[in-house]
Amino acid sequence: MLLIGHRNGTFTIRESYSTETSSHPNSIALGDFNNDNCLDLVIANQGTDEIEPGSIVRGDFNSHGTFANHFNYLIGEDSTPASVTNNDLNNANILDLVVVDMKAMNILVFIGKENGLFADSMVYRTGIGSSPISAKIGDFNNDFHLDIAVAHSKNDSIGILYGYGNGTFADRIIYSTGSNSAPVSVTVGSINRDDYSDMVVALSGTNQLAIFMGYNNGVSDWPQCHSVGSGKGPVSACIDEFNVNYRTDIILVNQVSEFVTVLFDYDNESFSKIKVFKPVTGSLPTTVSIDGLNNDGYLDMTVILTGINSVALLFDYDNGNFTESMVWSTGDGSCPTNVALGDVNSDNLIDIVTANYQTDSVEVLCQDKRQMFLNQITYSTGTNFYPRSVIVADFNSDDHKGGKTDFFDLNLKKIKEIRKNQKNQENPNDLMKIELYSHPFKPKCKVFQYIFNCVLYFCIIITFLL
Repeated sequence: MLLIGHRNGTFTIRESYSTETSSHPNSIALGDFNNDNCLDLVIANQGTDEIEPGSIVRGDFNSHGTFANHFNYLIGEDSTPASVTNNDLNNANILDLVVVDMKAMNILVFIGKENGLFADSMVYRTGIGSSPISAKIGDFNNDFHLDIAVAHSKNDSIGILYGYGNGTFADRIIYSTGSNSAPVSVTVGSINRDDYSDMVVALSGTNQLAIFMGYNNGVSDWPQCHSVGSGKGPVSACIDEFNVNYRTDIILVNQVSEFVTVLFDYDNESFSKIKVFKPVTGSLPTTVSIDGLNNDGYLDMTVILTGINSVALLFDYDNGNFTESMVWSTGDGSCPTNVALGDVNSDNLIDIVTANYQTDSVEVLCQDKRQMFLNQITYSTGTNFYPRSVIVADFNSDDHKGGKTDFFDLNLKKIKEIRKNQKNQENPNDLMKIELYSHPFKPKCKVFQYIFNCVLYFCIIITFLL
């Protein structure tokens, strides 16, 4: 379904697009796959065992932002694609695909061509009983070639396929995450700011966070493990800087114990655990999104509470100290599963968009100057479509007409909900980087203070030397 925005938080319904009967799309990646400066999509379909790249034509090509022809790529019988991601794996300035096949226990690499099509896949085995569940791309051995890190959910390990720079990879190297750890997600970033790629792995089986530090020739053989409480249940992790000390902090969402935990890095890899948010019993926190919601120079958190049909907001008011949570309903029985943030009504305030699984809807919560979200608008996706993911991007390149954001909502039965409206999104490909949880937002006041101090010290030294 295509919804065209009006820069005031409202949308007009256009049309919907099918991914074929019983396809069950479950993962999506964005990028310009044919270098035409138009944003394209790749969707992994569990039901039909294929990946299906569609193209959204933007700008003045057809003035609508509608899909061009799409092509199906079979990944094999008896397969279950769990996730898809993209990057330029062979330095050809063309995006390539990496697909995680959980059931067949494979990693498939599709090398992109100039016309937006893909070569036949190269298959890399992850081993019997591994059940790969997620993958991230990064340079883990500092050789300027991209590598692939994979979480093996059933044999308590991660695997790294080190790249040769030409789109091919060496046999995987296995790194243990500990007995019964059950890794479920991998996040990539530089934890200690040494410009080497580190990995943060959420371990749902042991309720821990495993950190593999990157070095000049690869990652550490054994991870640093940090407990985040008793029981099981971490489902995702993300990294960013909250307390303005130029060190990377980690957020962990634990669905079973119902905690959102922040680990602050105070001294290069030495983390101190602070439990930020403990919602009511049965809230089931599932997803966290990070942005500067109130434009005060600090990063804030938006947490999806699937169990109580709500979103919770935690505002950082001073150096990593958070306010008590503000909870806003997404509707009775809505069961929100995913959240996206953006300025949908062009008032320079960040608004919230949720995908509501049970009520077949997308909820838009517009923020006012009091940091309240009283203006809520619900858009139906149609009966039995079960939306579970929403992405913010400018799909039809109408930023030059006043700045609008599009919303792409992924359903279990169809691709639906392309929605319009954000300001100042110059390059939609930048939105792909958000998946790596390395947020471009920086605390302005502290940066300016740091620059001022450097200039002042420089002037003092020059004066002393003269």
